[in-house]
Amino acid sequence: MAMEFRILQQFENKGPSVENLIGIPCDYRMLYVQHNYALYRIEENAVRITDIFHEREDFMWKLFGIKTTTQETEDYWEE
Repeated sequence: MAMEFRILQQFENKGPSVENLIGIPCDYRMLYVQHNYALYRIEENAVRITDIFHEREDFMWKLFGIKTTTQETEDYWEE
């Protein structure tokens, strides 16, 4: 998985802006790699990956308190 993240060294804006996706002001960008969402920020001359969430995790709930999964989904994944 680390190899896929190296693309950010050359194309830091590859992932979409989370703010544009959900409308909440923030400086996160997101990259989807092998069933995982990597949330990252562009800081001066570096890209900092701040969190990595598996696609089954509700990262919107964990980061912003916005629930995006149904109870049926949570029951299925036993979360």
